[in-house]
Amino acid sequence: MWGTTIREAQSEAKAPLSFQEILKDLGWFTALFSTLVGGPSILSLFQVVFVDHRLIDAFQWVVDGYNDITMVIGAKLEPLIEPAISWLNGVLALDLILQPHWRAVFVLMSVMVIGYARRIWRDGEPVAAALFGIGASAGALVGAVAAGLASLVAVWWAQALIAAAPLAALCLTFGIAVSIYKLLHNRLGPTWEDIGFMFGGTMGLGWIACALVYGAAMSRDPDMGAGAGVVVLGFLFFVIGMMSVVVGVAKSDRSAARFGLIILGGFLTAGLILLADAAVKVLT
Repeated sequence: MWGTTIREAQSEAKAPLSFQEILKDLGWFTALFSTLVGGPSILSLFQVVFVDHRLIDAFQWVVDGYNDITMVIGAKLEPLIEPAISWLNGVLALDLILQPHWRAVFVLMSVMVIGYARRIWRDGEPVAAALFGIGASAGALVGAVAAGLASLVAVWWAQALIAAAPLAALCLTFGIAVSIYKLLHNRLGPTWEDIGFMFGGTMGLGWIACALVYGAAMSRDPDMGAGAGVVVLGFLFFVIGMMSVVVGVAKSDRSAARFGLIILGGFLTAGLILLADAAVKVLT
């Protein structure tokens, strides 16, 4: 099965790749999850940074509804997380409190996890995709909680942590997944090699370093301050999505291009809503 998948990928790579083909292969579930879940998540984080910005009633209703849903889900998960935080506070003599923004960060990371799990599934490895999805979701949860333990204050280390912790957790999870798969199969398929390139080794350390540096640097901006880490995290996710689309189109790699679009779908949705909101406010 794996050899057939590689031959199919090589055959596809020879054919020109159009935007319509990428959209056609995107899949209804991932497309809906990316736009209808990723979009409100980004808008929620947008309002974490720009706390005084309110959308028109129709759009704000969507964001408020999203926040209510994540609050309900968070109420189920947070009691399971709090004992670990209490233990950490006791050991390190800290006073860490889980902030609500961890929920939107987790949802945003979940879009990336689902996108990569789908890539593995489409490469003919459903079991590996399921295992990877579960493991990476756990990594996303750890990263989001770590970011949520940093208060939204204009302190350089807090903003650096908010920006870097989710990416560090994803890189670690992806690296472990790739290593385990290679040990079990003694080889890597094209998707796993791409994961290793995107998040493993030097590239992964590069993402984390960028998040740390830019999160800390932007915290000094008086207009950004407490929202610097969230802005940097969102920007780096956007860059990862753009890189995947550009590389996928350039190399006629449908898998990479689809993954990039899954990430960018939420940003596109959020951007269109913000543009429509601004237009309505100007015209009324």
